[in-house]
Amino acid sequence: MANNGKINHYTEVLLSNYVDKNFQNMLVPLNVMQHICFCPKFRIMNNFITPNQLLQNIKTVLGYILFMTAFIIRFIISINIPNGGSIFFNFLDLIFYTFGLGINSLCCIINSKSNIDLIWIVELESSEISIAIKRDDGFWNRMFKMYVNIQDAFTIFKKVYQVQILFHVVESFFHALLYLHGIIERGENEDEWVNLSNIFHKCHNLRVNLERENFFTG
Repeated sequence: MANNGKINHYTEVLLSNYVDKNFQNMLVPLNVMQHICFCPKFRIMNNFITPNQLLQNIKTVLGYILFMTAFIIRFIISINIPNGGSIFFNFLDLIFYTFGLGINSLCCIINSKSNIDLIWIVELESSEISIAIKRDDGFWNRMFKMYVNIQDAFTIFKKVYQVQILFHVVESFFHALLYLHGIIERGENEDEWVNLSNIFHKCHNLRVNLERENFFTG
């Protein structure tokens, strides 16, 4: 009896994860890019979408190791060639790439089921829209159901991607500060700042002249 219960539960899970053929075709570019980047978020087999298994998780880990090896080689080359850039900047890039790829790989492994829920809601909404266009009965009920599903999708999206978004915000902020610091250091020569100021001044004058021309010509 226990085995029958497990089989029935497994069958229910499979039936709820059925993916329409047309929707599968729409997911092909996304799925291909994820596999190229060694970061699959789900798998589709025999028209059913299922969470990543051990093989997919191993592929994600191997992809992380491969990319990190490439970044380490890049760092070693950059510090051993002339004009390879600042060692500090290159090392900081290596640290950011390490954490960024690690977070992305870990989220792919942990949030595989949540990614499936998000895909399932998108498929459900596409089918509901098609039905609502073809049939007038129960239109507002379908619209309300779609609204609830969209709210659920936003909740899942926040759960799955908030860590990655936070990391990219922090990473972009620090990189902007570092690039600004580099520009200030390189622009200590007054002539460089004068040339840069002249360029901005010319661009501003050009924009003003274009606005005037558009105003008078309508």
